[in-house]
Amino acid sequence: MATLILRKCLVIVPLIAVITLLVFFMRVLVPGDPVEIMLMGQATDRESIERIRHELGWDRPLFVQYAEYVGRLTRGDLGTSIQNGRPVVDDLRAR
Repeated sequence: MATLILRKCLVIVPLIAVITLLVFFMRVLVPGDPVEIMLMGQATDRESIERIRHELGWDRPLFVQYAEYVGRLTRGDLGTSIQNGRPVVDDLRAR
C-alpha cells in the first residue's frame, strides 16, 4: 500500500509541474497584450504600459516570473483578474 502511494506521488509531482508550466506560458504564447486588455478603453501611452508591466513583474526574466508564480500558487494566490481587477479566488468562491 505504501509503495502504491509513493508511486502515485512520484507521478503527480511532474504532472503538476507540467500543468503549471503550460498555464504560465499561455500568457506568453497567446496573441495580444494582457496589459493593453487591462487598459482597454482608456487613453494609454507607452510609459503607463511599461509602468504596469513593471508593477506586475512582467519585465523580469521568464524563469523568475515562473518561480514567483509557483510561489504564489503554493500560498493559494491565483492573482488578479485582468477583466474586473478582483482576486481570482474571490470570483471562484462566488461561483
